[in-house]
Amino acid sequence: MFPSYADHILHFGIVGGSISGLSAAYWLRRAGHIVTIIEKHPIQVFQDQKYGGLRIPPNITRLFKKIDGMEDTFQKKGSLNEGTLFYQEETGEVVGRTLFEEELMADLGSKYYRVPYSDLWNHLYEFCKACDVRFKFDFQVARATFGNPGKEVPKITSTAGEEFHCDVIIGADGHNSTIREMILPDLLHDEDSSDSDELDESSKAAHFPNIEEWVTFSIPLDKVKNDSDLNFLTQHYFGVMWMGDGVAHFSGIEGNDQYVINVFYPFRRFGSDDMDWDSTEPIPVSAEEIEGTECVPLCV
Repeated sequence: MFPSYADHILHFGIVGGSISGLSAAYWLRRAGHIVTIIEKHPIQVFQDQKYGGLRIPPNITRLFKKIDGMEDTFQKKGSLNEGTLFYQEETGEVVGRTLFEEELMADLGSKYYRVPYSDLWNHLYEFCKACDVRFKFDFQVARATFGNPGKEVPKITSTAGEEFHCDVIIGADGHNSTIREMILPDLLHDEDSSDSDELDESSKAAHFPNIEEWVTFSIPLDKVKNDSDLNFLTQHYFGVMWMGDGVAHFSGIEGNDQYVINVFYPFRRFGSDDMDWDSTEPIPVSAEEIEGTECVPLCV
């Protein structure tokens, strides 16, 4: 599909099949390289991810516009972000606002969108398939060996024992990246940690130590509109930041049919392990538990 622009054609193995992985794969293929995406989840997790979304600021929007049809997807599937309103959580008082006015956005060269996750993922996935990016879904990385120049090539091994060889490994597997942990152990561990280039996933450490819990959830937009106490949130396309004592909530309309809320707080309710981002099981929280939660101030 693309002419080869690279002087030397390499085989890239990209760990992580989300937005960053697909984007890297597309541009590497445009340069003529061979690309395989390795993803631990089945494809249905991405194709059927109805809820949750992404904020796409102008600098990223400008890059995505270089992909055919992407701007049209933003306009049809996404919603414009007009700015941010800052509320004091205890009183509901508006204490500040940021406006993305037309003159400012013109200087930035593009608009600020909020886009449902699956719409953006599916668009990128179809483009990657069309330019012959290879995919290995249901491939849970157990370890990676980065090889020695001229002697052995990098190798990724799955928990099932399957091996994948390539010339270059790219880690695009999230903020608690398994690959990042393996490539940069000295930066992510104490001085007495292992210097080995093979680390398993059990050794992962959180890279946002000040935020113990970070939860994103969606509410159907019609339900918010039909609630007399919440309807005011749907009368504009501003992001809303609620600033509390140690807890912050950021919310807004995402796309055409959902209202998305991000919650950040410095205490851990669900144990020491990260939850999968695609978890959809409801976890009941009682009013007594909410009232009895002790928080400490946190700047987010």
